[in-house]
Amino acid sequence: MRKYCLLLLPLLISVSFCFAQDKTQSARPSFGIVAGVTGSTIGGDDDSYNGLLIGWQAGLLMFVDYGKPDHFVFGAEVNVSAEGSKYEDVGVSGKVILTYLNIPLVAQFRDPLGFYAEVGVQPGFLLSAKDKYNGSSYNFKDAVNGFDFGIPFGIGYIYQKKLGINLRYIIGVANMNKADNAKDHNRVWALRLFYVFP
Repeated sequence: MRKYCLLLLPLLISVSFCFAQDKTQSARPSFGIVAGVTGSTIGGDDDSYNGLLIGWQAGLLMFVDYGKPDHFVFGAEVNVSAEGSKYEDVGVSGKVILTYLNIPLVAQFRDPLGFYAEVGVQPGFLLSAKDKYNGSSYNFKDAVNGFDFGIPFGIGYIYQKKLGINLRYIIGVANMNKADNAKDHNRVWALRLFYVFP
């Protein structure tokens, strides 16, 4: 996980400086932290996935704010997210826990009061995959694709451009299975709080 963060840090800094160097706009990059809870399921060919799994999410974020009423804000994150689903299969019930390093890139449209809507793209990298049932935990990372891709949609509110709340839904479009005979996709709700440093 550390090597991914180190690789992404120069990218985020470069993007922020590119936006900040636009002389026609008053771009202001700012950085912060984000954390919250996730509710996730897996949808697709495998109908044994049938329950919402509660997880967590935490990371770093960056905004580039052009400072206009009804304005556009570019947002980028690096977060670690616990996702997956509960399941029942042949009398066995358990849960699949997938941990990803995600990099959401979103466009936000904010009104003067601080409310906003957002949409973007989210590449993700699998960190671990655990299957837990009957009190035991099994590693099945070899069966899950290492790369994930999703489309995040969200709404939120930010108070005085510092403290905010965000509700986001991420639709997975990449097949999480390495086997081609089954196509399953991540579906994730995330309710997060964030703080932007002055």
